[in-house]
Amino acid sequence: MRLFNRAAMFNRRASEPKFKANDVVRALELKSGDVVADIGSGGGYFAMLLAKAVGESGKVLAVDYNLEFLSYVEKTAKERGIANIKAVHVGATTIELPECCDLVFMRNVYHHIAQPLEYMSVMKKYLKPGGRIAILDYKRTAKWSHTTLFGHYVDEGQLAAVMERAGYRLASGHDWLSEQSFNVFEIA
Repeated sequence: MRLFNRAAMFNRRASEPKFKANDVVRALELKSGDVVADIGSGGGYFAMLLAKAVGESGKVLAVDYNLEFLSYVEKTAKERGIANIKAVHVGATTIELPECCDLVFMRNVYHHIAQPLEYMSVMKKYLKPGGRIAILDYKRTAKWSHTTLFGHYVDEGQLAAVMERAGYRLASGHDWLSEQSFNVFEIA
C-alpha cells in the first residue's frame, strides 16, 4: 500500500500546472492508432493522457520495473474505463518491449539510466519506421534544489551528444517548460 501512495504522489506531482501535461501530450502530435511506450510510467499519469491521445485503436505500454506501480496503473486504468493500456514489467537496467512503437516517451527517467548510450542504441529496435523518442527531464538549476543536489537532471548538450552517437537526430525541441527540457528525437 505504501507504493500505491508513492504512485499517487507521482501522479499528483505530474498533474501540477507548471508541468503542462496536456500541452506536452498535444506537442507530441500523436495519431489515433499509435503505439506509445511510457518508459518509467510510475503512477501512470502520462500513460492515461497518452492513451486518450492515441484513441481506442491505439495502445500505451506502461513500462516500469516496479510491479506495484504497474499494478496501480492497471487498477487506475480499469477504474477509469481505459482499456488501451498494457502494463509491461522490465528489469531495472534492461528493457524489452513486446512490440514496436511510434513513440517512446521518457519523463524524468533519462537521468536514472546508468549506460545511456547503450540503452538508447537498443531502443532503436523498438521504434517503427518514423518512430520517435521524447525525453523530458529536469534542467540543472543554479539554486539549491533536490534535482541539482542529487543529480536528477539532464544537461541538454550531453543528451544531444549521446543521442547523436546512438544514431538519432533532434526532430524538435520545446523550451516552454520552466523546470524541464523537452526534446524529441528520431532515428538519423
